Amino acid sequence: MKKGLFFLIILLFAVGCGSSGNGETNDSSKTGSLYNECYPNGTCDSGLVCDEEYNTCIKDKPKDDNKDEDKTSDETDTAPDADNDDTPDSEPEDFQESYNKSNYDAYALFKGETILQDGAAEKLTPDDKIELEIVIDGETYRDFKELVAYVYNGNILIGSSKLIDEENDVFLSMTFYLSQKNLRTIRDFAEDLGYEDEIDFAPHALLYKAKNFNEEGFFYNKFIAVGVKSVETYPEFADYSEGRMQIFYDENSTFDVGENFKISFDLHLTADTDEINMQVYGLAHCYDFESDREIDCPEDIETIAGF
Repeated sequence: MKKGLFFLIILLFAVGCGSSGNGETNDSSKTGSLYNECYPNGTCDSGLVCDEEYNTCIKDKPKDDNKDEDKTSDETDTAPDADNDDTPDSEPEDFQESYNKSNYDAYALFKGETILQDGAAEKLTPDDKIELEIVIDGETYRDFKELVAYVYNGNILIGSSKLIDEENDVFLSMTFYLSQKNLRTIRDFAEDLGYEDEIDFAPHALLYKAKNFNEEGFFYNKFIAVGVKSVETYPEFADYSEGRMQIFYDENSTFDVGENFKISFDLHLTADTDEINMQVYGLAHCYDFESDREIDCPEDIETIAGF
């Protein structure tokens, strides 16, 4: 089996492990509420109006009819002279220094960028534009060299993996994902949400170990940590983790295939088994090399795998 395909299977499997699988809730009762879809007749709940372009309910801001009265004719009628424009070209925004250190004892600290691929691809992108540090159960993992990013089923899935036990062919992998719809909502209404500089939650995250049993013809993975569920300031942003993240709106406008997606985050992890079980469907899984389908794991899989 190709390593890229193995990694893709785990990434796509991760989407189905959360409560909704796409970073969004399916509760139709939220229709008409703030930053959710408008009612079919183009209205929203009290105090909100429907932004028809995005079919999204936003706050009804009172219009200031005198807004432009103080402008002079020169200000309103004369366009700037492009030849005399001394304004320097804006530089791409850089990662904030605060993302050099985590706020948590157990965490995933990430800074990186990569081209978003279609979910049908099987390509891993070696990329040196990544800094990932994971601390869980007192162990620290660094030097992740590979980054893969896919758009699949309305989500952006980004994963990274590294070989941590070459003799036994054991990998440590991390997958995190965000809803495209949520990212676009934040982009369009960042000022109202207060998310112009930093977002006060982090991506949904799964951390797992994986081992290839080449002679037996299957591979095994076990989830060992997940992101601590965030306290939801806005209920429509479901399935996110406690933490913070920086999204680069100047460089990311579509959050779709082909775009160079750039992000940094500081994410709170937990290895609590009960919490993991609440977020995934089963801790351990085995997959057949030939068919790529899930199979029953040997009863003693944890013993023979070592985890």
